Amino acid sequence: MPTESQLLRDDIVGQQIAGIYRTPWETEPDGFGGCTTYVVIESGVAFSLSSAYYDSREPIIAVDSVSSEATLCGEKYLLQCSGATINEVLVSEYWPGLGLLLSNSMLLYETDFPSPVCSGALVIGPYADKVGQTYEMDEVEPYWP
Repeated sequence: MPTESQLLRDDIVGQQIAGIYRTPWETEPDGFGGCTTYVVIESGVAFSLSSAYYDSREPIIAVDSVSSEATLCGEKYLLQCSGATINEVLVSEYWPGLGLLLSNSMLLYETDFPSPVCSGALVIGPYADKVGQTYEMDEVEPYWP
């Protein structure tokens, strides 16, 4: 790896997801907010889905440890991602941050949706669904060309 904490494609692609974690939900006074989503892969490396964006391909940085405030995501659609192999790291103009194309045809990404803790607010948090259910493959592109 170029630096100790910068992740390359081979560090992520081909790895199984060991867990998906999120920090507590926070809502800003303007009604928007969210959480930070961490993905832990089988090698023990963790990274945030918000570490890079469609229009600014910042390096993906490994985090030393997932925040002590983060909890394992228990939503059914996210649990379907655990154990799946990461086939590609993706970006899209339709969602913030990174997306992961998984071996079970799921897309794992962050999106905005109604807050589970603050009625009427929109938050950004983890979500997963089947390829084609919300996004088609022509609406995403590989993070690494």
